[in-house]
Amino acid sequence: MRLLTTRLLCWVGIAALSWGCAKSSSNVQPAIPTATGVTSVLRMPVTFASDAHDLSSWDAFEKNLFVGDIWLGGGYEFHPDHANQARSVEVNLEREQETRQVLDQWLSQTIDSILAEHALVVTPSNTPLSEAFRPPIWSPLRGSGELDGQDNQNLPRFRLQPQPLQVDALPELEGPASHLLVPFVAHYYSHSGGWFIGQNDGCEAGARIRILWLLYDTQTGQLATWGDVSERHVQERMYSPSRAQREDYLMLVEAKVHEALKEQLRAGLISQ
Repeated sequence: MRLLTTRLLCWVGIAALSWGCAKSSSNVQPAIPTATGVTSVLRMPVTFASDAHDLSSWDAFEKNLFVGDIWLGGGYEFHPDHANQARSVEVNLEREQETRQVLDQWLSQTIDSILAEHALVVTPSNTPLSEAFRPPIWSPLRGSGELDGQDNQNLPRFRLQPQPLQVDALPELEGPASHLLVPFVAHYYSHSGGWFIGQNDGCEAGARIRILWLLYDTQTGQLATWGDVSERHVQERMYSPSRAQREDYLMLVEAKVHEALKEQLRAGLISQ
């Protein structure tokens, strides 16, 4: 709780400093189906997309499923490995384990604090779902988007389609619960200015977070409801920020994710 409180205070201060000098956008799932019959929930451990899909750090970066810090440098080239699309010459993927630990704690506390505000019995669980969990299917989106050419993620943009659990592979859980809530991290990263794959105009330094939350019926393994939150921040005229500044950008995006999660969880679980 101390971490969450500290970050909330930081969000307020950082937002005040950056007002009017940053480019931000969000992509929040517009309609959340409301689950029925939710009496008790086990909040499962945070699951990372790169682990669920068994990807190397570089493969995770290419598919926009990376967690850590990205340093881009050396100008750009048109790379044959990426269909002759633009990409920074140097791409350094850093601070993966450190970032995962911070993210795990922040996301778990964020979800628990939102649900604790309402009369819903939620129990944190440390039991991995392992073989029972089938990760959302990654697939590229067709066509162009309004930020193409200057976005702070690689092209193509992508869809994540959740799948049901394999109920017969569920591990022994901490206690009875009507539903399981799985926080699923697609990506969470800060970055310097440069060129992500396919972004010909490049972008300034910033940060990006995309998180899915998946609510499963314990008896059937089917999805009861789910949400997809994608938020970004790009700092104008900043290309080589310090590590502390890149942390600031992440905390700005965390504040937006917190509000979007609150709205989605209220719609999907609490308004029943």
